[in-house]
Amino acid sequence: MLLCFSLFAQSPASLDKEKLFDLYQSQKYGDAAAYLKSVYGDDNNDFKVITQIGYCYSMSGNTAEAEKLYTKANLLQPQSIPVLFSLASVSSRRGKTEKAKSYYEEIIKLDSNNFTAYKQLAGLHPEAFSIQKLKLLRLANKLNPTDADIAFDISDMYMKMNMFGLVDSIIKPALVVDSTNIQ
Repeated sequence: MLLCFSLFAQSPASLDKEKLFDLYQSQKYGDAAAYLKSVYGDDNNDFKVITQIGYCYSMSGNTAEAEKLYTKANLLQPQSIPVLFSLASVSSRRGKTEKAKSYYEEIIKLDSNNFTAYKQLAGLHPEAFSIQKLKLLRLANKLNPTDADIAFDISDMYMKMNMFGLVDSIIKPALVVDSTNIQ
C-alpha cells in the first residue's frame, strides 16, 4: 500500500485517486491494475508506476503479468532490493524455485545482513536436511535469534543430528520473546 500512495504525489491529472483507493480498499487489484494501465499506458517507463502495476497484478494472482513488470523494473533499477524480493516471490509462486533462489542470492550479495532473504532462501530447500539449508538457517538465526520459525527449523535439524546441546541455545532466545509458542 505504501508504494501505491507514494505515486499520488506524481500522478497525472487524469488519475482518480479516490477511485484507485476504493479499488485497493475493496481488494480489486486486477481492476486497479487495469485502471492504472488505462491512465499510464502500456509502454510506461516510470519505475514507480511499473512497480505499482506489478504489485496490483501480484496481489490479484496474475503472476505472469507481475513477473513481466517486475522484470522491466529490474532492468530500470537492477539493484532494487524490493523489486528483487517481488521477483523472488512471484517466481516462487509460479514454481520457478531456482529462479527465486537466484533472486534471494542476489539480495544477499547486496545486503549480507538481510534476515528475510536468508529465511526465504532456506524455505526454498524442500529437503528435511541439507548442508546448504542448515547454513542458511544458522545465518538467519544469527541475524535474528528470536524468530520462532527459524529457531524451530534449525532446532529440528539439530535434534535429528543428535546435537541436543545446540538446541537449547537456539530455543532459549526465541522463547524469551514468545514463551507461549507451541512449537
